[in-house]
Amino acid sequence: MRPINKGGIPLLADGSVKTVTDYTRWRADLIERIGYYCCYCNLPLKDSPQVEHVIAQDISLSEALAWDNMLLACGPCNRTKSNKPCPPETHYLPQYHNTHLAFEYYESNTTINNTNAAFVRSRSVGCDILKSNSAIDLCALDRDTSSEVQKATDLRWKYRNEAILHARIWRKEFDEWAYSRMTNFVILLETIVTETGFWSIWFDTFQDVLEVRRMLVKDIIGTDKGSFDINTFMPIPRNPRYSTDMI
Repeated sequence: MRPINKGGIPLLADGSVKTVTDYTRWRADLIERIGYYCCYCNLPLKDSPQVEHVIAQDISLSEALAWDNMLLACGPCNRTKSNKPCPPETHYLPQYHNTHLAFEYYESNTTINNTNAAFVRSRSVGCDILKSNSAIDLCALDRDTSSEVQKATDLRWKYRNEAILHARIWRKEFDEWAYSRMTNFVILLETIVTETGFWSIWFDTFQDVLEVRRMLVKDIIGTDKGSFDINTFMPIPRNPRYSTDMI
């Protein structure tokens, strides 16, 4: 899961702080700051990205219009999260933690039409397992709906798997020839990553390639640069709390 930084509250052209009377008015600002991606599952939001309240309106009405309380989410994540409380003390969240260190994508043995399903799990090392599992449960990132494919209401398992397959293909091309044309390759790869989403899949696939790590951290809009070493672009703790929670 990509760690994000959407920055401070947007300003108007005259320098004054932007205010809204409808929380959906933050949508364009959120897209500008963090791109067309679900902040929880990293699915690319190609149609009608939903503005999501981190703290639900019925939990805190005072946060109903607050910029700091807004993220973008896909339909399945937003519906599943609903009004569940999710404080950063009990959940790993992409706006507070280096969630790339907490979660990884993996292929399961579940298949539908000969296609593998892919899910999210805790990386375990350096994680508070309760916090990582709470975040997975929050948006059902390990929910298997592959047997309900005809309903087409939650295909996150499918799109994750497609991203894994794309990343493997691009890595194979890199290993065979593209490493000798690094600059051109990275430029092309950025367009594919932007289109495909699932940032952590690409980072894991190219974690040994400095130039790709640099692009993923510096050039993919909204990625929290403070979650990565400024020279190596390797992930580092963002909000460590204790020895078993270095996230």
